[in-house]
Amino acid sequence: MKSHFLKTLAASLSVAAPASALSLYDNAPAIGLPESYAAKYSFTTRVGYDTNVRGTYNKSYRQKSPYVGASVSTSYADYESVDKLSYNLNLGGNYYFSRGDAGSNATHYRGTFSLGANYSHAFSALSRYVTSLSVTYTPESAFDDGMSNAGVVGNRWSWSWSNTYEEAIDARWSWNAGFRLYGTKYEGQSYSYNDYQAASLSGGLNYRASELLTYTSAVTAAYYDQKHGDSRSLFLNGGFKRSLDTVSSCAATVGIQLSERYGSVTASPTFSANYNRVVAEGVSLAAYARYENESTGTNSTGYKVTETLRVGSSITYRLSPDVSFSFGGELVSYSYQKPQYRYYTEYNRRAFQPTASMTYRFSEKMTGQIGIRYYRYLSNRSGYSYSRVDTSASLTYNF
Repeated sequence: MKSHFLKTLAASLSVAAPASALSLYDNAPAIGLPESYAAKYSFTTRVGYDTNVRGTYNKSYRQKSPYVGASVSTSYADYESVDKLSYNLNLGGNYYFSRGDAGSNATHYRGTFSLGANYSHAFSALSRYVTSLSVTYTPESAFDDGMSNAGVVGNRWSWSWSNTYEEAIDARWSWNAGFRLYGTKYEGQSYSYNDYQAASLSGGLNYRASELLTYTSAVTAAYYDQKHGDSRSLFLNGGFKRSLDTVSSCAATVGIQLSERYGSVTASPTFSANYNRVVAEGVSLAAYARYENESTGTNSTGYKVTETLRVGSSITYRLSPDVSFSFGGELVSYSYQKPQYRYYTEYNRRAFQPTASMTYRFSEKMTGQIGIRYYRYLSNRSGYSYSRVDTSASLTYNF
């Protein structure tokens, strides 16, 4: 579920919304019913300034530059029939004028592409099939795919295809089964060691205690094919989904994860939680937290344990029908252990990404946005930290 906050950032701060921002809402329970609409089309132009285009700690590759950009997008949604379908497509790019410290290694053009599609078919009142497809090409430092060993994220393709079948046993009990394929492929030899492909199988049993509360349980087995050490994980989770009232909902799961890598098995706890609320008229809040042993972003030979914490929130304030403000942020924290001789060396990485934007609607078809996005990447390795500020202004025309 994408909020107005994400749509604003997508138009004002980059060609496509950062994947990390999208993760705030991937597992959040929805409030209200989705809205159907005919196909929509839009064109966006932007100007901005980026203090670290390549998102790197290496001063010889650091680039500060003003830029101009443009993108086109289309979306469609039909939720009023047995077969429910929605999609969104975005294609664009930015052109950077200055080389800064990067010299001949400077980036002048960066293109982005994103495609998201969802399809649902109800076989009966008791069963349905849901499939989702996501394909993105982006150079942005979102860290949603995992954190590369170089500390920066190069241009990459990411994809995910998930399938779920759900069936009700009776008025309270239901079960589901799922299958997912996903992965990331980087461009350039210097990042290729972060490539991975993964597949997962899952099954779950749910109990509907009331109109507002459902208890959930799930078992998921995942396999990760990586250049430097394949890995396997087994997740055992239990939790709940609850609508607190007509304007708020929450969900949470806890469990255990068994991970096998380099011939050893590690057991670690898992936790996830989401909360959505319409605080007041024109003010909405969304927040999430997730902790697990992520198997991606740890592809350097020898790393055995990765404890990952992701925390994020966003607030949208609609001052009037024409003016709105959005504020948000996400923290991603990685903790590694690497065997050296008979000892373990701990290694920590963190990325903090606050954002703010304002949207003004000039007319039914024309919208303007201004925004700022700040990246702060921290590592306990000396000299491996960096910051980045991206400010921009844009105009979007809706056909």
